[in-house]
Amino acid sequence: IMDSETFSQLLGEYMQTQQEVNAFMGSVLVVKGEEVLLSKGYGKANLEHDIANTPATKFRIGSISKQFTAAAILKLQEQDLLNVNDPLSKYLADYPEGNDITLHHVLTHSAGIPSFTGFADYPVFKKQPITPEEIVNRFKDLPLEFEPSSSYSYSNSGYILLAHLIEKVSGKTYGEFLEGEFFGPLGLSDTGEERLETVLPHKASGYAYTGEYWNGDFVDMSVPIGAGNLYSTVQNLHQWMSSLRQGRVLETTLFG
Repeated sequence: IMDSETFSQLLGEYMQTQQEVNAFMGSVLVVKGEEVLLSKGYGKANLEHDIANTPATKFRIGSISKQFTAAAILKLQEQDLLNVNDPLSKYLADYPEGNDITLHHVLTHSAGIPSFTGFADYPVFKKQPITPEEIVNRFKDLPLEFEPSSSYSYSNSGYILLAHLIEKVSGKTYGEFLEGEFFGPLGLSDTGEERLETVLPHKASGYAYTGEYWNGDFVDMSVPIGAGNLYSTVQNLHQWMSSLRQGRVLETTLFG
């Protein structure tokens, strides 16, 4: 059995090679139990200003955001404001097929709702500010890809729909609900909703790599609400996972 010191050294060497050979840029935190084996930034958070990544760098976390949305739905269930086995029509009466789609279907990508990120006009409308309800209106009248629960298809639309539902049921914005229920109480001070107008210290810029680095495409972060609009750090994500395991997020722990 390899000792922790040797394993940590090998992890460091592996990540250094990834930076040198595959142009990896980012921050890495590897923890075993309560022991930190690796906590280090690689490459640049901002190439123009030559700013290095560190363990405290804030990144857009993309679809990792979905677990926070799912936790918010379960929190609302604990507060007796909804039930995941309820039909969607109980909360959104005018949603087509809403009698056949349950919140559980939406949570598990088994509702058949087409994912708006695959629409032909997505490259255009992703650059414009929009509300959750307006995005829902872009896909709600489209035919389902399959009968609810009969198959599986990853759907960003479903999680936009859940964010809209969180706002409707809680009476708060999606960001306010997450801050009040999770980020604030758990001390996740480096996690939140990204907003175009907010100056966010230590935020990484986004790049694409095709043999050289390019600035990533612009996305107005109101567009992926609930599906991919959060930022965080590796340290905060570790705190979040620890809180889930300890039963500090929800009344029932999600891990055995």
